[in-house]
Amino acid sequence: MIADPTEYYEKKAKTGAPPTPTVIEEIYFPNCAAAAAGGYTNIPKDSPAYRPELDDNGDGVACD
Repeated sequence: MIADPTEYYEKKAKTGAPPTPTVIEEIYFPNCAAAAAGGYTNIPKDSPAYRPELDDNGDGVACD
């Protein structure tokens, strides 16, 4: 039998504690081909996937 988790989540909600957010600190791609294969192109400087090594022209956008 599978327990009903409703009571557990209701108790959690009543405590007022917000869920802990997940923070992605870095997404690493060894090169732009790998980034493109992962769906990342034109990576802005504020993205966790940005690395200066991928920004060949130094314009603040990697793999463009």
